[in-house]
Amino acid sequence: MKNFSVKCIALAVTLSSLALTAQANTVYIHAGRLVDVERGKVLTDQRIKVEGDRIVAVEPWSRGVHRRPIAK
Repeated sequence: MKNFSVKCIALAVTLSSLALTAQANTVYIHAGRLVDVERGKVLTDQRIKVEGDRIVAVEPWSRGVHRRPIAK
């Protein structure tokens, strides 16, 4: 459980850092594994769309237009 909490904190810090550097740009992040805390599931191969400093979408990587990922 402690290891799980550390991973969640590390993911939050990483996403916060990327969002700050993006500012008004749209950034796509390829997440090999992503924790959905509301549903209690681990999602695999996800694309996170960040506009400015906000996450605006999370969906399977295979959907839509692919952009060069910043983090993997």
